[in-house]
Amino acid sequence: MSPTRTKQALIKQARAKQVMLKQRSEFLAVKSGSSKSGNSSGSSSGSSWGTPGFLLQAVVRQDMIGQQIGEMGSDARFGVTVTNHTIRRMIAPQMKTKNNKASSNKADLKRGPISVLRNKMRRRLKEALRQIAPDLAQPGIDYVIIGRQACLSIDYADLLKDLEKSFKKVHRRIISSSTDTDQARH
Repeated sequence: MSPTRTKQALIKQARAKQVMLKQRSEFLAVKSGSSKSGNSSGSSSGSSWGTPGFLLQAVVRQDMIGQQIGEMGSDARFGVTVTNHTIRRMIAPQMKTKNNKASSNKADLKRGPISVLRNKMRRRLKEALRQIAPDLAQPGIDYVIIGRQACLSIDYADLLKDLEKSFKKVHRRIISSSTDTDQARH
């Protein structure tokens, strides 16, 4: 079997098998590892990068710290989330009362298509992730994408470019922070 065929088979296999984060505790671990205040011990290596359409958070899993990034045997894991609050802020200006005043009643906002828009945003982010992740995701790193208001309004090609740029920025930060902690240990 030629090396190019092997690489193509591995890419195809990785695309078919994306490990998704499902439990809230996994999402929170990525959040605390990528926040500057949550990284007080210096042992967890994480980063985040925001764009108008989403926020990408990434953290090296605890069982992978100290190993070379990119050469780990564990798969990268992904999570995509969009909050109801984000959708409500999107549709609140559109929800008007009869006298053309913005409604402050939460019950009026719940009548809007919140779940429809949230699921559409999640599907869009998951598809972008499915296309970009096999080439750019590093093994042993957990990624969480948090949808923002502009996710539905920006062009899909721009969303892909932003996601690619975000992966590169996050990896650069993780690698620089892991070399900083390695130097501090020695």
